[in-house]
Amino acid sequence: MIIMKENLEIFLEKTIDEFFYTGLINTIYKKIDPHPDYETIEFKCEFGESKPRLQIFTINKDKNGKQIKSIPALYFSTAQINILSLSIFLARALKTKNPNTKESIDCIFIDDPIQSMDSINILSFIDLFRGIITSLGKQLIVSTHEENFHLLLKKKIPKEFFKSKFIEFETFGKLKMTD
Repeated sequence: MIIMKENLEIFLEKTIDEFFYTGLINTIYKKIDPHPDYETIEFKCEFGESKPRLQIFTINKDKNGKQIKSIPALYFSTAQINILSLSIFLARALKTKNPNTKESIDCIFIDDPIQSMDSINILSFIDLFRGIITSLGKQLIVSTHEENFHLLLKKKIPKEFFKSKFIEFETFGKLKMTD
């Protein structure tokens, strides 16, 4: 019975990593750098007394190199949880394929991604966007109500070097194309 449980745990761990693309999540998460100590994310299926559940852990190492696992919801700020969520979302979005043709989907829609983020994380996030656009050839469509974020995007992803387009609403239902 113990061997079956161990085999099931190994199978679930592999399946979870393949489903969530844990390595890619960690790569994205580290590029945004939301927390000075917790640098790695891990998904673990826990078998409690009632029902199994999927738990997300952040991993830190103590002075002796021993791993310390923490639950992000207990220690992270709202911005840090948003960054973790965006990392998970982007990893899944980058790996999404058309179910009929198995071709990669090259367009990602994101609505208001920077909620509660500080300036450094916003700049890191825009740099991550640039990397996704240039290295992976993805198209990003981002909506935001934050004017400063909009202006930063225009500065850091200019239409002169990227195929960028920036659209503003003058009033409800009336578009304004900007340079």
